[in-house]
Amino acid sequence: MITRTGPLFVSSALAVLAADHQDMIRFNNGDQLRGRFISLHEGPAVKWLREDLAEPAEFKTSSIRQIVLNQGQARELLRDISHVELANKDRLPGTPVALDDKQLTLDTEYAGIIHVPRTAISMIAPNPLGGRLHYSGPFAADEWQLITASPHDEPSAEEQAAAPAAESWQFTGSSWIWSAKNPQHALARPSGIPDNAVIRFDLSWKNRLGLAIALHADFARPATNEANDNNRRRPFNSMDATSLARVFGNSNIIHLNSQYINCAPTRVDENGKIFLPRHANSYHNLRLGESGKATFEFRVNRNAGQTLLFVNDEFAAQWNNQSEIETHALAPLTGSGLGFIVMGNDCHIKISDIVICEWNGMPDSARSLQINEQ
Repeated sequence: MITRTGPLFVSSALAVLAADHQDMIRFNNGDQLRGRFISLHEGPAVKWLREDLAEPAEFKTSSIRQIVLNQGQARELLRDISHVELANKDRLPGTPVALDDKQLTLDTEYAGIIHVPRTAISMIAPNPLGGRLHYSGPFAADEWQLITASPHDEPSAEEQAAAPAAESWQFTGSSWIWSAKNPQHALARPSGIPDNAVIRFDLSWKNRLGLAIALHADFARPATNEANDNNRRRPFNSMDATSLARVFGNSNIIHLNSQYINCAPTRVDENGKIFLPRHANSYHNLRLGESGKATFEFRVNRNAGQTLLFVNDEFAAQWNNQSEIETHALAPLTGSGLGFIVMGNDCHIKISDIVICEWNGMPDSARSLQINEQ
């Protein structure tokens, strides 16, 4: 559902195209186009403006998968994320206030009270997943950081800028892609994951899948004193848990492979020494194939050390470190970061449609929130 408040004229749009965040169209065939959304009118068609066009262009809505306004950044956050999902998968944000056998009454911040025919509704979500949305993207590269996995001193900003782009993650406009050899960079959001969180993303891969995912990471670096220097300066190996701890610090690291998945907590103590509690590891079988695409959803409770994984909306694995935390064998996490790093060589990875929101603690299947009839 595309909405826009107030008129927007071509002349005013041209003045701000270069000044603020641009909008983006994602087409059904995978193409993308940046510019400025003008209007949705009879056809139905979308009127679109670019500064290199003499006049606005028009695109049929049947060829459009998604329109992203303002690089996915809300100019003003909604007070409530409750919504109604229609039969065509559009969503209407608003608070349900009445429902009878003919229609639903919805109180919205953008249009006041509206009425929706009950026959057009597929789902009512008064409190989806128990909390508000923290992140949806990626729609801008500067929302993320590239962290070097080198065991040596951190390079300067100039040295990082001079590094060959082919050796790192590449931002395409709505996804991050890795197709290099010898992984040396982690893709990270240093903060933003709440204590109880749902982290959901689409993942595509070619060749053998190998990806490490750090949840609630604080990216603490091990100490640089002489006692730890030999361990710190070992060549980085993305398949080695100690190397991953040097990148992500205190974290619960998910090792995702085509055949299995496991959770390996990493800790860095107050003296900067890496601690790998092997007893907390737990392996689960996974059959994903050498190439493919899947939607991964993690539901995590940081304080209890609980992590659940759903793949394509089906339950796949669960880890619980609560007993280790209660007996002080495992320090509770305090970070709120998310990180990705490719494990092994010759693995092509694409990460897209990342969503981070609060979790209400429901451990059931992601599909349990969907019903066939209202």
